[in-house]
Amino acid sequence: MSTSNYIEKILRGAFLVFTSMFFGKLFAYLTVILIATSLGSEKYGVLSLGIAILSFLNAFSLLGLDEGIIRFVSYFKGKNDIESLKGTITYSLKTVLNTSLFFSLLIIVLSDFIAENIIFTIVYG
Repeated sequence: MSTSNYIEKILRGAFLVFTSMFFGKLFAYLTVILIATSLGSEKYGVLSLGIAILSFLNAFSLLGLDEGIIRFVSYFKGKNDIESLKGTITYSLKTVLNTSLFFSLLIIVLSDFIAENIIFTIVYG
């Protein structure tokens, strides 16, 4: 493959990523406007607080495996080590699934506590 083919592939991929990010941000902004106008500022603030809590727990449930899997899948694919490649993907999926289920159950069990003590305290002082 010549250099111009690589550059063309990179440019095509970069354009796809750029347009996807642009439209994703645009739709997210429009969604925020729609939700904020229909709910009002106080209820939108509570919704934003809930989303922040979920985002915080999402970062912990991934355990950094989203970044690590990129490195190890590329490494094992370059070495043509299919067994290690499958093992890496399987281990990551099992681990993230288990931690996500744990945090989901934790949120469900502690939902009353979160609503009454954390969100209510922040919103109403």
